[in-house]
Amino acid sequence: MKKTHKQVVGLVSLGAVAAMTVFAATLPSPAASAISSVTDTIVVQVVGETPDVNFIAPSGNTTVVRPSGEIEFDYNNVSHVSLSFTHTSESGVVTTVDDYADIVSDFSHDTFSTTFDYYTYGYGTFEFVLMGEGLDGVTDTDAIVITYQWMNSELIEDDGDGDNNPTVLLEYDDNPATDPKTINLAVYNDDGDLVWEISVVPPTHDVEIPFDDIPNLPSGNYTITVEGINDYDEIGYYGEHEYYYTNTNNNDGEDGKVVLHYDDDNEPTEIVITVTDPDGNIIYEETVTPPTDEIYVPFDDIPDLPDGDYDVNITGYDDNGDVVYTEHYVYHYERVPVPNTGSFFRDLNVSKEDFVITALIMFFVISMVGTGVVLKKKHQK
Repeated sequence: MKKTHKQVVGLVSLGAVAAMTVFAATLPSPAASAISSVTDTIVVQVVGETPDVNFIAPSGNTTVVRPSGEIEFDYNNVSHVSLSFTHTSESGVVTTVDDYADIVSDFSHDTFSTTFDYYTYGYGTFEFVLMGEGLDGVTDTDAIVITYQWMNSELIEDDGDGDNNPTVLLEYDDNPATDPKTINLAVYNDDGDLVWEISVVPPTHDVEIPFDDIPNLPSGNYTITVEGINDYDEIGYYGEHEYYYTNTNNNDGEDGKVVLHYDDDNEPTEIVITVTDPDGNIIYEETVTPPTDEIYVPFDDIPDLPDGDYDVNITGYDDNGDVVYTEHYVYHYERVPVPNTGSFFRDLNVSKEDFVITALIMFFVISMVGTGVVLKKKHQK
């Protein structure tokens, strides 16, 4: 009897287990993130961790002046990482480089080296895009924009020397293979008129803008422009700086004074100063040698020179005859009237006939006075 009871209990237990197994088979798996059911078909999609990619350095929207650089980035939970970029030249030409770097690595930090100057020949804007793809095809992206200026400039308004002449600092790579060919600086007034310009070559890294030396320059707002010219004679860099000038010395009142602003580190051996009129005719020319740093153009000694604006062009040459420095002034000249003995009579507007009649009258009066004196002496005797 006991044996039979145990068999019944065992059969019931087996039946219960079987029923629970069937019920459990119909429950969703805890590892599945999604179920898509079509009639009686069950599809299970397995999802990995979310990918994460980020640029580390340089930061987005930055400017660099070196011709090469490194892009640092981090990535996590990815099967591979791709780095691509587009380059926009100064003239607006866009170049796209896809999948330039395709990295498969167990490391979570990497560095990509690039040469900016190879793509830009001096200037351009790069947009780098980093994309990481996870195990299930999900992607994450990050992007930065880098402007390569090849060179840069900064205006120092107060350089500590007590005058009104600011200094422009020039930054470039100091590498003959990548340095600018020439650097042009110019000053324009509010009307857009050129009032001064200079051209220098490396290794010049600072240029003082001689506002106090520009003849008859009024106080006001001025724009300083900087152009870096590359080996292709293209403008590889362009910068503008605004400056308010206050005229406190009126050029020391020295008419005809021309100051030479060559760089002592790149000193010319010969300097030619040429003055031309508005028609381009040379009216004066002089050659000097350093350490001469100023001359006086004898405007007043040039016969019949009318008032007006004259171009003073300065060119410095090295031992090989190469131009290492040029400078340009716009000199406003006004002749100072020189008093003379004839000006009094001109102001009186006396004609020749009036002058002759007046002289005869004066001769007659003097003669009468002289005759009267002689007669008086005879009468006394």
